[in-house]
Amino acid sequence: MKNSIAPKEVLDVIEKYKTLRYKEFVTAVPYYRNKPFSFFTPPAEAGKGSPDEIQRYIDEIIARSPQAQKINSNEMFRSVLISFQIGVDCSGFVYHVLDAWAKVKHKKPLSYFLPKESPIFFRKFLSRIFKPQSSMSADDFTSEPFARQIKGTLNIRAGDLIRTKNGDHVLIIISTEIVGDNYEIVAYQSSDSHIPHGLVKTLIHTPCEYLDISAGYWTDIGTLRRYEQVSYSGYISGGGSIWRPRFLEIDEI
Repeated sequence: MKNSIAPKEVLDVIEKYKTLRYKEFVTAVPYYRNKPFSFFTPPAEAGKGSPDEIQRYIDEIIARSPQAQKINSNEMFRSVLISFQIGVDCSGFVYHVLDAWAKVKHKKPLSYFLPKESPIFFRKFLSRIFKPQSSMSADDFTSEPFARQIKGTLNIRAGDLIRTKNGDHVLIIISTEIVGDNYEIVAYQSSDSHIPHGLVKTLIHTPCEYLDISAGYWTDIGTLRRYEQVSYSGYISGGGSIWRPRFLEIDEI
């Protein structure tokens, strides 16, 4: 493993998810599981919104609602977002982070690199054309043909995806660093299994001799703006395999 870190433009997207705003109030994006497929559902309402789309929804819809008049704290702002079912799920979050990465590396959106073969379900094919952020699940992101599996902790780098819960959940690694005899990995995820739910920073501490990061020690930290709260610390189950998006390995297109 070499020291690595995500580009500034990618980190900026994560920071925007951490700093949604209404007047002087700030909160991190909550978790929201995507609704059943609909071409007419805006991404911000379906768990698939970019931070800019979610912020625009706040400015144009929530700010005009009666609930907005009750917002007098960061916590109340977050509660209103949750009442409107505004948030992002794990694959929606990863989509927009990787979209920024694709634009930095290749000056093309992530949709350009999505698998082109016709899927079994026609509506998913249409979604991939018109709403690509709704067409990729956690399992799609951490499977062939979009990504290839990375073997061995030594080969992990920023941009790699962590597959957990047997493909039902995905995290994205934003930095790796060798500190003495250990690997220090920082990843982000949007999760509903933490308190508070939503955007979570995950720190993975793994001795160099380990070949599988799931054997390392994980610390999950909630990212509400006013404080960082450890919501889990220990070892994980249900996977932990590493997958690298193939577009990150392409030098030129």
